[in-house]
This record gives sequence, structure tokens and C-alpha cells, in this order.
Amino acid sequence: MSAALFQSNEAVISTQVLQEFYNVATGKLRVPSEVVEGIARTFVMGRVVQVAPLIIFAAMQRHVSGHFSFWDALIVEAALSAGCKTLYSEDMQHGLVLDGMTIENPFLGL
Repeated sequence: MSAALFQSNEAVISTQVLQEFYNVATGKLRVPSEVVEGIARTFVMGRVVQVAPLIIFAAMQRHVSGHFSFWDALIVEAALSAGCKTLYSEDMQHGLVLDGMTIENPFLGL
């Protein structure tokens, strides 16, 4: 995603995804922390959804349905609370529509 998407408020990121990005990039991918922090600062130039109690409780309910891990349910609920029409995820079900939001795998076809 380009910085322009975040600057124009077309992209949204949750505090949870921001934390997961840092953890994976510095851990599994071994990207230097100062590089990851710079990228993360670009992400927060746009809309950031705080994972607040109402989102957490909604995620608990979605998790109980059995279709999502709790952590994925948090991502889904944060995106829905922001009014997102598309949620990009490499590990959720591509094409699934939830409350008018479609999950898309950005890596399909690469």
C-alpha cells in the first residue's frame, strides 16, 4: 500500500494490526526496527482504529461463531467499525462477504 492511500484516508489500520506488523517484520522477517517504525509511521498518517472494548466484545461474539480466530475477529470488527468495504488479508477466506465488507487476498495471482 502506498503512503498516499493512508494520507488520503482511503486506507485504515487498527492498533492491533500495527502491533502485529511490527512484531512480524522485526521478528520473522528480521527487518531493522528503525525501518519498521518508519513504515509504521506512514501507516498512522491516515485513519487508525483503536481496539476498544466494544470492538473486543464484538470480536468475542464473532469468534464464538467458530469462523474466525479471536485475533482475526478483532481485525474484522475493527475494519467493520471503520466502515471498510474491503479487508485485505492473506490468511482469511478470500471473497467472503461480512456485513457488506469483502475479504480479499492481495497476494492471489502473484
